[in-house]
Amino acid sequence: MTFLTGTNAEVLYCMPAAGSPLANSSAQTVISGNAAGNPPYQLPALATLWGSSSYGNSGRCMRIVARGIVATTGTPTLKVALGLNTTQGTGAPAIVLASTGAFTTASGIANGLWELEVGIDINQIGTTTSSLDALGSFRIGVGNNAATTAMVGYMVGSSAAITTVVPTTSYWLEMSALWGTASASNTITCFQYEVLGLN
Repeated sequence: MTFLTGTNAEVLYCMPAAGSPLANSSAQTVISGNAAGNPPYQLPALATLWGSSSYGNSGRCMRIVARGIVATTGTPTLKVALGLNTTQGTGAPAIVLASTGAFTTASGIANGLWELEVGIDINQIGTTTSSLDALGSFRIGVGNNAATTAMVGYMVGSSAAITTVVPTTSYWLEMSALWGTASASNTITCFQYEVLGLN
């Protein structure tokens, strides 16, 4: 390792337990950590996350990765979103960082796997405004170990810089999901949820 930049990647948060399964519901609900025994992650204010702004916050980056299992009956629609809230556990994010549309799932999934990966680049952090890019992908497949069925991928993220994040506010960084059809057989669970600071 060359260590040219003198920086390290750092795990800011690793969800300690699986999130609560979202099933038999058609309301957008947080599926990342959201309980006393599985606490959510509150992102420090961007203005202080990398220390004083005198160190230069522009050009900093983060990576969020979430993975879990999914099952369906029929072909319901599913929407997943990653975003920021000032109130923890409120479901739909107040500031959307990355989200799928309501896509149609494969029929009759049993213990399929999904993965969300989003990179966040900080363009600018001022005293009252900020600018960041959030882009990534959401992948879902009907199989798990030794599966022979292909997965489906969706690009997620904003097509323009996100400028609504207040740099002095600490936000809850949460992942939520929304089923188009409420059924006990339509279920999604977040097993892994990791937030990394890359520099």
